[in-house]
Amino acid sequence: MRFINSKGNFIAIVILVFTSSQAVCGKIDKSFKVIFWGLELGYFNITGKITDFHYDVSINASTRGIINLVSEIRIRSGSMGTVSGNRKFKPIQSITKWNRRRELRESILKYHDGEVILFEASPELRRDYHIHEPIGIRNSLDPVSAALWFLDDRKERDLCEGTLSIFDGFRLSELVFTRKTVTEKGIKCVGDIRRLSGFKESKKEMQPIDFIQHFHRESSNSFVLKRFEMNTVFGRLAFEYLS
Repeated sequence: MRFINSKGNFIAIVILVFTSSQAVCGKIDKSFKVIFWGLELGYFNITGKITDFHYDVSINASTRGIINLVSEIRIRSGSMGTVSGNRKFKPIQSITKWNRRRELRESILKYHDGEVILFEASPELRRDYHIHEPIGIRNSLDPVSAALWFLDDRKERDLCEGTLSIFDGFRLSELVFTRKTVTEKGIKCVGDIRRLSGFKESKKEMQPIDFIQHFHRESSNSFVLKRFEMNTVFGRLAFEYLS
């Protein structure tokens, strides 16, 4: 169970991007490489298992290449929770740990019936503009659970559908889909990630972070996410499916 934060910030943004809940029972094992301005900056791998009633998922991520000369980051994150009959994820616990230049940082979220009941984090992670009292926030997904939702395979009827609240203990965001387009290989979903609270005022006034999901058709009614892209303050990031 781990996540993000650093100057490179790209993995943190990744986790804020993940969101959905039309999962199919079974194992998940997906790897993506992260590309920025044509350079491979890192990778992440998401593994886990979903049943009719429960999910358990982990993310391993790290920077690669030239970015390691500036700030090497290694992350292991995890989340577990329940799955309702309509495939709605409800986290029970999420833990994020990452190592930057051999300095360990950690945060933990615990929930009861969809409500945050505990949040702890390394003091170095806290900022004055973060949400001061996260206890009681309801109906949101931690970034790891959101990633599972966002990266999972889909049936055609479920593509580009749903709205998601994402809460990492510090910030609350909302993911919404805005457009669905048929492509030569499948379906393209376009959407926004909107900053709600816990951000600097200057960030909240910025345009939402836009993203694109590229799903390829695997069978008559099954689609796999092969690539997604998103804008950041540093430029456009692309995530390409490896296996």
